[in-house]
Amino acid sequence: MRGFNVDLTGNFLFAGDQGSGKPATYRIDAQSGELQHLETYTVGNNPMWVLFVELPG
Repeated sequence: MRGFNVDLTGNFLFAGDQGSGKPATYRIDAQSGELQHLETYTVGNNPMWVLFVELPG
C-alpha cells in the first residue's frame, strides 16, 4: 500500500494499492482510530496517488 490519504473531514481513508490496482475506502473510528473497510474498487493499473479536493459551491 503506497498511496493513501485521509479525506478533508478526517473521517475516511482512501488507499490506492498500486500493486493490485484495487484501491479501497475505510471509515476511521474517531475514538479508537480503527479502520472499518467500506469498499474495494477495481480501477486498472497502478493507482499511485490519492488526493482530496474541496469543490466550491
